[in-house]
Amino acid sequence: MSVSKENFHKQRASLLDRTTFRFFMISKEVQQLAYSLRHEGRASGNDWSAMYMEALKLQAAGKVAYVQPYNPNALQDVNKTFVVIIQDDWMLQMCILFSQHNAWAGDSTFKTNVYGLPLYAAVLSNQNGTGIPLWLMMCTSDPGTCQESVALELTIRMIFWRMGSIRPNAIVIDKCPQELNAILSAVKDDPACWAEHSEGQRVQVACHVLVCWFHVKKAWVENLLPQVPRHMQEHVYSSMCNLMHSSSEDDFEARFQRLLLDYSNHENIQRYVSNGWCSKSCVWRERWPKFGRLFPHGNVDTTNLVERLWQYVKYTLLDARINRPALDLLHALVGNARSGSWMGGTLLEFFKQKQELADSGRFAVYGSSKSATKALAAGEKLCQRYKTNPETLQVVNESTLLFKIQSMTSDSWYHVSMQSSYYDCPDWSSQCKHLYGLRLILQSYFPMLHAILPIVDSVHAMADLGTSDGMQQCAQVFETGSGCDDKALDTDMNGIGPYLQQVDMEIVNCIDKSREFLRQLADVLPQWTLQQKEVALKKLKISMENLENLHEPEEISLPRKGSIKQIQANVTQTRLGHGRLSCIIDGIGEAVEGCPEPAKKTRNTGSLKRKHQRGRNRVRFEKWRRVNCRHCCSKTLLVDGSNIVCCHTCHALLPLSQKHMSANSTSQIMNHLVQLWDGENPANGSIIACDHEVSHIDCERHLTVKLDDGRIYEKIYASRTRITFI
Repeated sequence: MSVSKENFHKQRASLLDRTTFRFFMISKEVQQLAYSLRHEGRASGNDWSAMYMEALKLQAAGKVAYVQPYNPNALQDVNKTFVVIIQDDWMLQMCILFSQHNAWAGDSTFKTNVYGLPLYAAVLSNQNGTGIPLWLMMCTSDPGTCQESVALELTIRMIFWRMGSIRPNAIVIDKCPQELNAILSAVKDDPACWAEHSEGQRVQVACHVLVCWFHVKKAWVENLLPQVPRHMQEHVYSSMCNLMHSSSEDDFEARFQRLLLDYSNHENIQRYVSNGWCSKSCVWRERWPKFGRLFPHGNVDTTNLVERLWQYVKYTLLDARINRPALDLLHALVGNARSGSWMGGTLLEFFKQKQELADSGRFAVYGSSKSATKALAAGEKLCQRYKTNPETLQVVNESTLLFKIQSMTSDSWYHVSMQSSYYDCPDWSSQCKHLYGLRLILQSYFPMLHAILPIVDSVHAMADLGTSDGMQQCAQVFETGSGCDDKALDTDMNGIGPYLQQVDMEIVNCIDKSREFLRQLADVLPQWTLQQKEVALKKLKISMENLENLHEPEEISLPRKGSIKQIQANVTQTRLGHGRLSCIIDGIGEAVEGCPEPAKKTRNTGSLKRKHQRGRNRVRFEKWRRVNCRHCCSKTLLVDGSNIVCCHTCHALLPLSQKHMSANSTSQIMNHLVQLWDGENPANGSIIACDHEVSHIDCERHLTVKLDDGRIYEKIYASRTRITFI
């Protein structure tokens, strides 16, 4: 029931209906509410100023790493471009956790905002192979300038500085010279990407730039094959694929010379292949063949991870609408500064919850299989048994996470190591119920031990470790009964104890160095100027606040039994929003009106076309007419005149005209039993005729009704007299 008709229907409703009275909002009221929610707390009515001030607030909240204002009149190119680098603490942790021996997939997308700002992102695969965004960046790209390349180089330098000494082995991009020059400029001066050779030469050990194989083949299809005769296209494409899969540089060079010889009469093919791909002076020569990526790079050979991210951003977050306001785009990525969320969910919330499921280790990639579901149910029974009888579990060694758990069917005890995923129970399947149950027990009753559990996607990943030499030695230790006293056990099981001791020693050394530094600072303090003392005081206060805000990492709360639909509901973003609200951040100032603003690229907004709709017109649904019922004041969607002839609320005949009536709509109501409401008492009868004015196609149809008592009523209009079907 609409809000606008609430009072009207309340007056006509019975006492029972009033007690159970409810209403819903019409579409116009929903749009107004959504508009007011999205514009709540805006610092300015101008979209650019509001977006810039919101970025500053998000930077103070820790969700944005860097903000540079737009200044096209600056002397240096690095200061002209507008840059917003989005990376919070969680994204930085993902960088540090998964970047080693892995590769980033980087790309940019357009048509996300009215100012035409390109949106860059780097995505990395986690332990499940799911793409996790590491950082996002928006910048200006004025015509005739290199602002986009400067902003990308600035972003990479900033991210590398935040990551410390950890670097990815490779960065996969499409064949874009602008992106290549920016990455090479940032990498060439980074000491973490280079190592000294024995002969005194520098050797690059990280951040190798690779070209996406999908974009490589796409470039051949779009640029090379149209220059080749039709009967030779298949052979040329096959020759280029052979070049791409060359496992050594000598093999690559031999195949390249053979290709030049085969097409010696086609100068255009030779020129395209030599200058764009294969010559020794080409910068792309070692970045697209297989011999240039024979090192650990996480098997990331395409940019599909970041393309999947763009699909989620455009079609889910932005609801397939192009050229959205810049402030809406920023809110969709990280949320607003007041509540930390956005109507419809944010990008960070979605991927954080996906990573929580991957880190839990409870729900496997193949968790829908029958064996995994059965093992999970048995593991939950083990957790329930421990709750009633804690003596069924014994902690053998906390440093190696070695436990003894009692069998559920006998008095036997089994050894289970959560560090190496070894177990000596008779069930040697990959879905061991003891691993499931022990992980649930640690999560519920041993939070300190659960915090140091190895991060795995499922017990399926643990099963691959069972055939190693270390596991065989561990099985021998269990059989001999030496337990945790054997030193080989700690070594073979890759225990966590030595690592914890090393961390403790490093923390103690840092504390000692801090004490010595503060003592020296107190000695030289009288010699400093007032300005130096103010700077030192500010830095000390920031350090004290960081130390005081130390807290334990948040544990992952998962249901101990039942389905995971509630968690999946938070992961699957809908238009209603499932974002978690963070603390409200106070405003840091008013919007700066009149600040430099780039020109809007376009004012047109519209819908994006899905992939399956490319090359043809998008499917458009007909806008059906709504017919108003004069008796109950409700509107009925007139989908088809032959099917919809009465009101969906009071079942009264609708006042349809000839143009809204199909060919068989008249025969559908003929001889139909109806009730004719003449005053308070209805009279039963049947429709014997249905006609309309021939000269007026918009005139309402009129009916002839014969009552049961023999009376006949002619020219009865549904808009004036209430007629309902029986």
